[in-house]
Amino acid sequence: MARRVYTAPVVTTDSSYDNLGRITAVDAGTSRSKFRTTYVSNEHNIDRQYLDSLTGSLYKFF
Repeated sequence: MARRVYTAPVVTTDSSYDNLGRITAVDAGTSRSKFRTTYVSNEHNIDRQYLDSLTGSLYKFF
């Protein structure tokens, strides 16, 4: 039986928080992708979440 060996990638992340302690961004390192979250004013409800992929690419939100 053939087996594949996968090496685990080394990823360093950098997280940002707002003054209420809510996560606002996670950078997956080396500018590969960045996740951002915006919140409804004066609430803890998420307004939008963004995925900024490779540098120079258009961003997506969901």
